[in-house]
Amino acid sequence: MGKKTLVVGALVGAYFAIGCGGYIEASPDMTLGVAPSSINFTDTSNTVGTSTQRFVVSLVSSDGSPASGVVVYAHVDSFFVDTKINNQSVVSFPDCPNTDTCSCITNSNGRCTIRVSYLHGGGLEYRAPLVFYSGPLSEVVEITVRAQADQNQNP
Repeated sequence: MGKKTLVVGALVGAYFAIGCGGYIEASPDMTLGVAPSSINFTDTSNTVGTSTQRFVVSLVSSDGSPASGVVVYAHVDSFFVDTKINNQSVVSFPDCPNTDTCSCITNSNGRCTIRVSYLHGGGLEYRAPLVFYSGPLSEVVEITVRAQADQNQNP
């Protein structure tokens, strides 16, 4: 095998190892965290409104150092994207319109942000699980929207 074949083989292998976009996915020894860990929203109004939440995703290597340059995805079931009220999806990604998955790349601090918008009010009630994932790691965050206060909650 010549030098040229070896170099080309190494470049092709590196390309597939880091993925088509040039970013790597998390490895099993990393830790994935998402904040906030859930959203519980009660809106007793008759009017449908929209709120947007920034989810901060953090990725840490096994030695405790931030994992930078790692792609992280957020996914919501397409039902929530495809179901529209007043021409707006019940749950959507403002930075990735009309899709059920959005991504971000961790910075030098091992963090990135994904914005999620959701409808509330007008009698809407639902639970929408968001799955944040990279490689073999995943974290589920649930958006819960209620039209009336939960009677089991303390004031």
